[in-house]
Amino acid sequence: MAAIVSKGELVYDYVETYLYTSSFRNTHSHAVQPILTEDIPPDYVEEPQILVPDVKRSPERPRTKMKANLGSKKLPKAQK
Repeated sequence: MAAIVSKGELVYDYVETYLYTSSFRNTHSHAVQPILTEDIPPDYVEEPQILVPDVKRSPERPRTKMKANLGSKKLPKAQK
């Protein structure tokens, strides 16, 4: 749509013919034919199995020693 508008043309000029009822009737005038069981390939599976993808875990960061919290350090007692 942006390309049509940038050319200075109307979008309706491109889609108007498809909005007529005659176009709708022509589109849906063809009959849908069922597929016979003889026409189905022998390797056709009605409900295919969905397999889980193989995923490797990414390497984790190595653990580091936890730094002591400054608020939790015991301070030496004051001497008299």
